[in-house]
Amino acid sequence: MNTNRIESDNRVEVELKLTNTSGRPFVDGTYLDSNDAKIFKPNESMTYTLIRNGTGGTLPIKTLVEGEYDYAFDLGHIAANEVVTIKYKMNIASFSYGNINVGLLEK
Repeated sequence: MNTNRIESDNRVEVELKLTNTSGRPFVDGTYLDSNDAKIFKPNESMTYTLIRNGTGGTLPIKTLVEGEYDYAFDLGHIAANEVVTIKYKMNIASFSYGNINVGLLEK
């Protein structure tokens, strides 16, 4: 997004860096994301890039229909102190908004 305002049909690129600081391997990790206000919708490809050790791969974004989260991103096995990066693009859904200025009209 190259603006200070969110507008319909903007594209947003999300980049998350996750570090396993537990000192032990993390097995079958999943990152869950919510979209409560339904402002965002995944791009047409419904994919994300998972980068580990400088190598990236494309995976499908899983849409969840139950529970408090809307999307799931599989992380797989994360070694101790390993950093993984998730990158995905979202589109801003069409929406309308208004602004009403009010004030005291009497003296």
